[in-house]
Amino acid sequence: MKMKIRVGNDETKAELTRALEAVNGKAVSFTVTSEMVIAELVLRAEKYPDKHEIPSRDRPGAKLIFRPAGPAVNAYRFKAISTEIELTRGGSGWYLTGARRAPVYPRAGERFRISITDRALYNAIRRILVAFGTYTLSPATLAEAAKQRTLKNDV
Repeated sequence: MKMKIRVGNDETKAELTRALEAVNGKAVSFTVTSEMVIAELVLRAEKYPDKHEIPSRDRPGAKLIFRPAGPAVNAYRFKAISTEIELTRGGSGWYLTGARRAPVYPRAGERFRISITDRALYNAIRRILVAFGTYTLSPATLAEAAKQRTLKNDV
């Protein structure tokens, strides 16, 4: 389900909860069920660019895909119902931009994947190159490097 609901506003807490309830139905165990969980994810997501020295001006457009961990034991034998949410960083904060039901298998870990925009990636690479001298790369070379799996952020 596509949407755009601001995270962290008192006015949107009920709207976030309603959106999650609509996606989850009766499922509870391995799902995202409240705006408090989303608020904690936002705090965790903000620490990641801080750790990697991504300045605030390069953060809009970043996306977080999150799905909780699956059952800890094989008693389930089959997949369980979970929630996968997408949060997108805007200029002034995070927004819930997607939520859907997703399968989760026994012993599957949580999915916490942050991606940044191509512009932010280009700026990060440029900052690193400047730190080591006056090296420059063409935009075509940087674009090719950005497509490689090794530069994507899987956490």
